[in-house]
Amino acid sequence: MFSRALTTNATSRVLAHPNNASPILSLNTPLTRGSILRLKDTLDKAYKEQPIIQVDARERHAAVLISLCNVEDKPGILLEVRGQLRTHAGETDQSFLAAALRETHEEVGIPPKQIEILGQVGPAELSLGGLRVWPYVGFIYPSAEARAVATSVDADPDAPLPSLPMSSLKISHPEVAHAFHLPFSSMISPTRLCTHLFRGGAPYWAITVSDLVSEKNVDWANDPKSTDEVGGGRGGRLEVWGLTGWYLSLFMKWVLSVVSTPVHPASCLTPPSHLVSHAHIVLRLQGPVSTLLLDRDHLQPSFLIDDAMSNTVINKTYP
Repeated sequence: MFSRALTTNATSRVLAHPNNASPILSLNTPLTRGSILRLKDTLDKAYKEQPIIQVDARERHAAVLISLCNVEDKPGILLEVRGQLRTHAGETDQSFLAAALRETHEEVGIPPKQIEILGQVGPAELSLGGLRVWPYVGFIYPSAEARAVATSVDADPDAPLPSLPMSSLKISHPEVAHAFHLPFSSMISPTRLCTHLFRGGAPYWAITVSDLVSEKNVDWANDPKSTDEVGGGRGGRLEVWGLTGWYLSLFMKWVLSVVSTPVHPASCLTPPSHLVSHAHIVLRLQGPVSTLLLDRDHLQPSFLIDDAMSNTVINKTYP
């Protein structure tokens, strides 16, 4: 099983391979209202089985949004290539979720009213920068009106949910260099999967996406400190890895079926020659840049914006 593979001996570097079918949703046809409801139920049950992580006033916290969407009738996840701008110091939010939603709006122009929150993935892990990162899962509709229609009581549970036009995204430059869609079918493709070790321990699947991001459309970020984000992998490949890769592996574990016998991963795609020199290209999920500070006397949350996956700490926090 995939869950067993995540805790296997790290030296084996062997993982169970995700199957090409899921009892919850289709990997090749659009997400429907019915599949969204099944996904919400699955996430809720799986999250309740995870260890309870108490919010610690001595820690800094952040939230990320795993943004699901249909694009050209293909279900998948929206990812972004980080630009040069890293922080928005001084901005505040009332909760982890509010911070992730606001950042999604600011980074790619998707307002909260277009996003249906489906649940959480976890447990929340520490980034290399010392931030406790809380991942949420949401589905993005092309408009608030489309969301209202799809979530109405008389909505057809088997009707495909509307696709998000990538051209409708309003990318915030230079904070975000590029946004792209990673289809579920690509997430589980053997030619894209490589094993990485999370914190040097449990193995997980990193996903090669070099061919999905064209250099001509991106002002590449080259940051050697971005070792805990999604970014430049081995051999110059552009990979979904680090903390984001770990969370997406958890998502696959919870949502996707797997074969019963662990298998060695196939070789990843050979990257285009023009990508090989970019060893630290950085990608991320939507909205991973909000830090929570707690007042130790009143335990009132105050969000200050930082980079959730970065080793660089800019905002002042408690010792």
